Amino acid sequence: MNFSAEDVERLTLSQSGYTYAVEVTEKEDIQAVIDMVNSFRHTGNELKHGLRFGYGGTCLYEFDVYLKNGEEFPFFFGSNSGDQPVSDMEVSYWVYQETKISRAPSKLCRGSMELFFEMYEKYRPVV
Repeated sequence: MNFSAEDVERLTLSQSGYTYAVEVTEKEDIQAVIDMVNSFRHTGNELKHGLRFGYGGTCLYEFDVYLKNGEEFPFFFGSNSGDQPVSDMEVSYWVYQETKISRAPSKLCRGSMELFFEMYEKYRPVV
């Protein structure tokens, strides 16, 4: 992500299988999420994650970034392997670019999703 928390009004996090999204508003947490995404290491270009969404073990992680200038930056990680430790996951990644999704070929990266789940819990709506 080519921006800092100073450029961001808020971001939302959602995960397939959950009925709610969370809205991250604290600048320190926004920067931590940006840093988490940017810490993932590129591991190759394959279609192994991108083609099988909808089958068991599939999970989609969505990051919707709302910039102060009114632009939106939707970013996605996706995994077909539900048995990976969250501390070291290999995921596909892509962004929406206008009306198209940039995901062919699928780009793979590896890193920790622990912060994603920490933020999901911290900002979880009280029911």
